[in-house]
Parts: sequence; structure tokens; C-alpha cells
Amino acid sequence: GYHKMVDDMGTYRGYLKDGIKEGYGTYSFDNGEVFEGFFRNDELLEGRFKSNYGSVYEGQIQGGKMHGKGIFKLSNGDVYEGDFYQSNRHGRGVYLSATDTSGERYEGHFDMNKKHGKGTVYMTFPNRHVYVGDFEENRMQGNGTVFFENGDVYVGELVDNRPHGYGTYYCTCYCSSHCYTS
Repeated sequence: GYHKMVDDMGTYRGYLKDGIKEGYGTYSFDNGEVFEGFFRNDELLEGRFKSNYGSVYEGQIQGGKMHGKGIFKLSNGDVYEGDFYQSNRHGRGVYLSATDTSGERYEGHFDMNKKHGKGTVYMTFPNRHVYVGDFEENRMQGNGTVFFENGDVYVGELVDNRPHGYGTYYCTCYCSSHCYTS
């Protein structure tokens, strides 16, 4: 049934089965953090976690960490929705930066919190550009396509976020050029 239980880290209010957290409950940590959700065999499984810094996570949990599918809203306004592995962005997801000067939105693959693999980034500052292609350790790196605000398009190789190597630049003046960039 429904019980209140106090331990050395905080207070649990919720369902117990044979003295073990089982089912829906709320755990209020002494430091001000709160977890509200589902427990099984004393473990947090899925629910909502609010830190005392204002960040909120809603989703799956394993071993006390964000793990599986979830949404993480940081106190600075940034939002990530997607796959987590041991509290890291890992797998497929969408990251919207509220604080980045580029006003960036990234959709794609992550590897231990870094953009890595195939993805799309939408930039709004200083210019509106869209990049679709390969990422390596948070950088546009490999093959991709850049759509520029003025209508120009670059298709080719990129290194360290810039066209580099062989590629084709299509300009709005209806010309196209094959170029090697450095």
C-alpha cells in the first residue's frame, strides 16, 4: 500500500511491497531534488526528475542514470530529446540550443554527448544555413551539403566545419563550379 519512508538521503512517499519501493511514488532528496515516477524493486525506472538547479529530465532511468528514451530540459533553456546511455546523449536525438550564439538545432546521431555520425544542423546566427552530412566529434567533417541563406549550395568534403577538398559550389547566379578548397 501507500506509505511514507524516510532514509539518510530523503523521503519517499508512495507504494511499497514487502518494504520495497514498488509502483508509483515520489522521492524528495534532502538536497531539494525530486523524482516522481515508477519504481520496481527499489529502483527508479521511469518518471520525472527535477534538479535543484532547475533542470528537468523526463524519461527512462537505469541504475540511477538517464538511460533509454527521454527529454532533458536544462536550466539555461537548452533541450535534448532522444536516446541516453548512462546519462550521456548517445544514439539518435534532437538538441535545441537556447544559449548558443548560432541558435543551433541539431538532429542526428550522438556519441557520448558529441555530434557524431549522420546529422542535420540548422543555424540561425549570424546567417541561416543548413548542413546535412557527416559529423565527427561535434564538427562538420566528411561529406555533406551546405544550404546557404542566399540560395547557394555546396556539396562536397568538409574539414573542421569548412568546405575543404573536392566539392561543387552552386551559386544563385545559376553557375556551378567544381572546386578544390583549402
